[in-house]
Amino acid sequence: MIIDPHLNGKPLGRRATLVQAKRLYPRDRADASKGWNHSYQLDTQQTTDLVRQTNSSIFLFQGPGLGGRGLPVLPAQLVSDLAYNQSATGNVLAADAVGTASRSFADWFTYDLLALRVGDPYAPLVAKAEKSLGSMPYDLFRYGAVEVQVIVDEPIKGGDIES
Repeated sequence: MIIDPHLNGKPLGRRATLVQAKRLYPRDRADASKGWNHSYQLDTQQTTDLVRQTNSSIFLFQGPGLGGRGLPVLPAQLVSDLAYNQSATGNVLAADAVGTASRSFADWFTYDLLALRVGDPYAPLVAKAEKSLGSMPYDLFRYGAVEVQVIVDEPIKGGDIES
């Protein structure tokens, strides 16, 4: 993901966040009524590569609701740490750990990504995210922001205001 924030028409700096999606599968893909696996299988090299490239890399986990989060998000470094804590090879992450340690995608997107608390401004990483093999960048959305400053020159009539 690339975020390209502007303030008063001036760019604040393009930032990249690398995203890896992981899916939790039913125990029996032919019969989902038999329940779900209890852990996500990870590719340790992939996790290491994400962490090595930037601290602004995340995992999105897809499966049944985990901890009340429809689409849990975890930083890649935390995924790596938890997986190595749970298994000697670091290639398994328990679904309940994802549910406990994660944030919802909506929360992360609003309060971290759009609030500019995450994202790597490293130009080669942004260029890589823009021009990844086999994909074309597109705007997920654009929105304008308006800053409002309120100045009160005279007291408000109609009574006292309590603090």
